[in-house]
Amino acid sequence: MLLTSIPLQNYQNINSFNSTETQWTVRNGDSNTLYFRIVDQDQGDLRYIPLGVNPSMTVTFTGNYDFDPQVPQSFTPAPTIKIATPVDSARDLSLWQITINTTDTIYSGNVFFSLNNGGVIRNWVGTYMISVQGIGPSVGGC
Repeated sequence: MLLTSIPLQNYQNINSFNSTETQWTVRNGDSNTLYFRIVDQDQGDLRYIPLGVNPSMTVTFTGNYDFDPQVPQSFTPAPTIKIATPVDSARDLSLWQITINTTDTIYSGNVFFSLNNGGVIRNWVGTYMISVQGIGPSVGGC
């Protein structure tokens, strides 16, 4: 099993959204909720539905910077950690949402996902999954 997340654009409901994008594009004034679908790449990007009781997910926005402590950095932002929630747990647990608060600061770059499915933890990275545009290097709320 090789899980990944597909960012969703133009989300209306669990039957109406665009899943052809490879990253979220965030601009000033955009909705403060980001949507994504969990898929299993080993199964041809078939949606992955966690079967555990009350699955939970943590999403970490890190931006693109070097994690090597030996390399001095002129700018190393603190990661922003968010809790994702299922969009509609009664009908489709492959769809999740993240709410960005006005006090959050996010940066363009990688997004780390950690799914707790009945005590089994699965981690994966969305490489360059978010692009923050037109509002400087970060956005405090979308």
